[in-house]
Amino acid sequence: MTTSMTAKVSQSVGRPWYRPSLTMQIMIGLVVGGVIGWLRPDWGNAVYFLRDIFINLIKSIIAPLVFSTIVVGIAGAGALRKVGRMGVKALVYFEIVTTAALFIGLAVVNFTKPGIGVTLVASNTDVAKAIGQSHPKTLIETIVHVFPSSVIESMVRGDVLQIVAFSVLFALALSAIGEKGRPIVRAMESLSQVMFKFTNFVMMFAPFGVGAAMAHTIGTQGLGVLLNLASLILSLYLALIIFILLVFGSDRDRARAAAAIRARRARASRARLCHYQQRIGPAQGNGTNGTPGRASAHCRLRYADRLFV
Repeated sequence: MTTSMTAKVSQSVGRPWYRPSLTMQIMIGLVVGGVIGWLRPDWGNAVYFLRDIFINLIKSIIAPLVFSTIVVGIAGAGALRKVGRMGVKALVYFEIVTTAALFIGLAVVNFTKPGIGVTLVASNTDVAKAIGQSHPKTLIETIVHVFPSSVIESMVRGDVLQIVAFSVLFALALSAIGEKGRPIVRAMESLSQVMFKFTNFVMMFAPFGVGAAMAHTIGTQGLGVLLNLASLILSLYLALIIFILLVFGSDRDRARAAAAIRARRARASRARLCHYQQRIGPAQGNGTNGTPGRASAHCRLRYADRLFV
């Protein structure tokens, strides 16, 4: 019985060769797209619309997914004071880690220079000019830009910062009204689950979009662009390794140091507790045999919380 069950489990876990994983499908799409772009550049340019479809689908996920997950995370947590403390800590940590990641990424890309020799052709300069004109240029304009005048317009433009700001304020208001907002919270939970499933459906189209992008890139710029792409990927992994070692490695060291400090405080608290009980036990005990009484119990309640500092 056990052998047959193990065989069934292994068969269900194993994946047949004709149904590769998503990662393998994307790699196959890269190879097939590269071959098509190399042998038939006109075909590579003809299938370029698949890449646009994939990118548009990815963009359509961002706004509802960010909005629903933030609302569920804040409004579903309960107490606003607890959420506020957690949010401030998360925001400070996010700013510090993001700044470190920016500096590491800039340092690595300026060292490797993966874009040298790549010719980029701007297909639509009007969009770039419009973005440059509407982008905030000063600190005050940046702060004002965070808060949207219309969240619908922010979702249409894909302005993630404005979507996040509106989502946080909406979640705080939803949490403040209590039980009346529970139906909306449940609706946001359902929406987040729907968007996660929608993301799975979009990722099933990823091999076609990636293959079309590779076919168009090689068809227009030749096989030489693969060297630059390989250099870009190696730069990415180098920056990730440096980031993990410097940032997450220091976080692990700080966590170990904090755990050691808490352990020393707990040992000191236990020592003070034992000393205090030995000193007041006979005097405040039951009388004849010197056993600790109410005072000793009060001492245990008074110093027990220090064991977890």
